[in-house]
Amino acid sequence: MKKVFISTMLLVAVSAFSQEKFDCNNLSKTDYLNKYRELKGYGLDKITLKDGREVLPLVISQVYDENSLRQVCINSAYADHRYGTEAHYEMYRKNIYNISRETFMKNSDYFEIFLEMIANLKNQ
Repeated sequence: MKKVFISTMLLVAVSAFSQEKFDCNNLSKTDYLNKYRELKGYGLDKITLKDGREVLPLVISQVYDENSLRQVCINSAYADHRYGTEAHYEMYRKNIYNISRETFMKNSDYFEIFLEMIANLKNQ
């Protein structure tokens, strides 16, 4: 009985943490754009078109609809589960911007969502 109780509590804790980290069902384009504006100083604004316009705000506002954004979030959550947040931190630090581990981990869900958007653009 103790094992069942402990297993149930662990499942609930993991589920609660997962939903808190990647809240894919309750985010709008405005939420993504606001978070982008908050985090763009960490190298996200360096991803630009030839004319100097930033790519991610254009992609969020003009390419993705709410369902597409939800799918990008779900894909990011899966990649986080599969490869780990630490691996994404190392990739971000090496390829985009030398950011502190603390800053990345605090906003890792959004950084990973933005990385997924960038990867989707490169694959098209």
